[in-house]
Parts: sequence; structure tokens; C-alpha cells
Amino acid sequence: VIVPNMEFRAADEEAFEDNSEEYIRRDLEGSDIDTRRRAACDLVRGLCKFFEGPVTGIFSGYVNSMLQEYAKNPSVNWKHKDAAIYLVTSLASKAQTQKHGITQANELVNLTEFFVSHILPDLKSANVNEFPVLKADGIKYIMIFRNQVPKEHLLVSIPLLINHLQAESIVVHTYAAHALERLFTMRGPNNATLFTAAEIAPFVEILLTNLFKALTLPGSSENEYIMKAIMRSFSLLQEAIIPYIPTLITQLTQKLLAVSKNPSKPHFNHYMFEAICLSIRITCKANPAAVVNFEEALFLVFTEILQNDVQEFIPYVFQVMSLLLETHKNDIPSSYMALFPHLLQPVLWERTGNIPALVRLLQAFLERGSNTIASAAADKIPGLLGVFQKLIASKANDHQGFYLLNSIIEHMPP
Repeated sequence: VIVPNMEFRAADEEAFEDNSEEYIRRDLEGSDIDTRRRAACDLVRGLCKFFEGPVTGIFSGYVNSMLQEYAKNPSVNWKHKDAAIYLVTSLASKAQTQKHGITQANELVNLTEFFVSHILPDLKSANVNEFPVLKADGIKYIMIFRNQVPKEHLLVSIPLLINHLQAESIVVHTYAAHALERLFTMRGPNNATLFTAAEIAPFVEILLTNLFKALTLPGSSENEYIMKAIMRSFSLLQEAIIPYIPTLITQLTQKLLAVSKNPSKPHFNHYMFEAICLSIRITCKANPAAVVNFEEALFLVFTEILQNDVQEFIPYVFQVMSLLLETHKNDIPSSYMALFPHLLQPVLWERTGNIPALVRLLQAFLERGSNTIASAAADKIPGLLGVFQKLIASKANDHQGFYLLNSIIEHMPP
């Protein structure tokens, strides 16, 4: 009953090729509860719970015979290997979480040996577009068993995953991006990241190039997994990305401009702004004067977003602006001061989503330019207090009002 139900059917193949977004959602995010593959997998786990030894022994025989079938004629029998990998995954996984992958594995299954013998060869093949389903299976295996496979093997797989970001199949390059993102979040001893920036340093250029190239592949222009991998790479590599920032920020702003025309993927948008903020933080930490370059790159796009009233992006824009403003060491540049009166317009404060971002931006104004405000925009101080009054009248936002009042008292000259 189990093995036939684990086989990759024509309907699965169709979903893999033509409805990849749904396939990924079902496969990665676990919304495949009602599929026959998942049911067969759950049955295997149930059997293993009570008869681990015998069940593992029986299915190991099936796995070997399926792999032998595949070896006879890979181009025809690739579905046998797909089923074998799925069966091994079902046998080996006892407990799993979204965050950590497999947390408890079947000790009778040698995961590392299977990885080296059957997963790595597929990923090492020069043609990233050959057998896309098996490539996706191999990448998913790394993703799921990342805590069981030794670090040295994972390190070997990183350049292979980077290479698979170029695959034409949406599922394959999405899985590759997701696997990299998951590997980069792994924690080692002392709660530090398992992989250090130094270990990933040899691949930085190709990693960043392929990640951004993947966003240009058909069907992946707003792929949240790729953008999350970009954000995570920035976070892990820190100073190592500084030489590439001018190119990266240009690509990010172009993407931001394109997406702002019709924002449809909230997760993608969130990770994109996270990546922008990380690039600002990392660069300006090393060279505070570089903030001017970011302002030049971003302000045109920000102006367009504010003028077109792109509601989804306005809170993000205010947060990025406050980050840029906080980076300035001296007085507020005039470009910011021109914006200051507009921030007090009641219409902006009507949208609850804007409030935390606006408060933070006003705090940045007060922190960096209280003297300028006192001398050049003294007539706006009642407006600030009006905002405070409006905020404390609301139970949901009264704390934001007090944040603002604190900044006024702390920074405004008496």
C-alpha cells in the first residue's frame, strides 16, 4: 500500500512544472495534509513508532531495490529514486519543526551515508536543469536533515546550492534559496551561527550574483524565498558585502520601484525592506558618510511611493528614512526638513499601520535636529503636541504618544 502511494504521479509532475507556487506551498509549508503521499508518509511514521526495527529493515530493502532500478536507466526510472528519497525521509524523521527541520531522527537510518551516496551526486551534476524533481528532492533532503548531516558535508553542499539558484525550474531555484536561508540561520555552539562569514566568504560574489539573477528568472520576480535568502545572506556576511553594496542597492531599488506599482506579496516586500535596512546598517557602521549614497539611491523611489500613496509601503519608507536620519551625526539635511511639516498632517495618522513608523521618524527628527526644529520650524511644535494628544487618546497607541513626548522633553531646547 505504502510504496505505490509514495510514487510521483503525473498530477504531481504537472503541479511541479505548471503550478509551482502551489507545489512549493504544499511541500515546504506542510499544507499537503490531505495528499496520498503525506498519508503514506504518516503511516510509515506511525509504524516506525511501534515497530521501528522491522519496519526500517523491510523498507530499506524497498529503498535499495528502487535505487537499483534507477541506476539501470536514470532517465526513465528517475521516479523510483524520487520515491526512495521520500521513503527514507519518512522512515528517518521522528519529530520535525518548521524552524529546525528534523529534530529527532531514526537511528537505524544512516542519513549521512545516504546523503553522500545518493543526494550529493545529483547535486554535483553539471547540468542544473537535468532531473529537476530529483534536484528538488536532494535540496529538500539537505533542508530537512540539516541538523543530522555533519557540518563539513553541509559546507560542501553550499556551492552546489548556489549553483542551483540558476536552475530554470521554479521549484528547484526556490528550494535552493530556501535551503541556503535555512543553513545560514543554523546555530552552533555558544548560539553563534553555525557557518561564519569567513567560511562563506569564498562564495560571496557568486552567491549574491545568483540570488539576484534568480529574481529575474520567469515566475520568480517576486519570490519571497529568494528575497529572504538575500536578506539572510546580508545578515550573515555583514562587512563582507560592503564591496558589492553599490550594485546591490541599485538592484534592490529597481526591484522596489517595480514592485511598488502593484504590491502583491507582503512577505517578499517585507524581506526586501529588511535587506535594504541591513545594507544601510552594515555600510554606515563601517563608513557613516556613505549614508548620502543611500539617500541618493532611495529618495527618488521613496518620493514616488509617497506621492502615489502606496499604502503598503509607506510605513516601511518612514522606517528606512528614520534609519537614514539616525545615521546622520550632525544636523538634519534640508531634504528631511522639507518633509517635516508633512509628517504632522492628520491624514497620515489616520492609518494605524503608519503610527509606529511615523513616531520613530519624528523621534529621529527630534534626536538629530531639535535645534533646527526650534529655530526654523517652531510653528510646528504645537502640531507635535497635537499628535501626542491624538495618540494618548487611543488605548492602542498611547504608548507611542509617550515615546514621542519623551523625545520632545529630552531633546527640545527649553
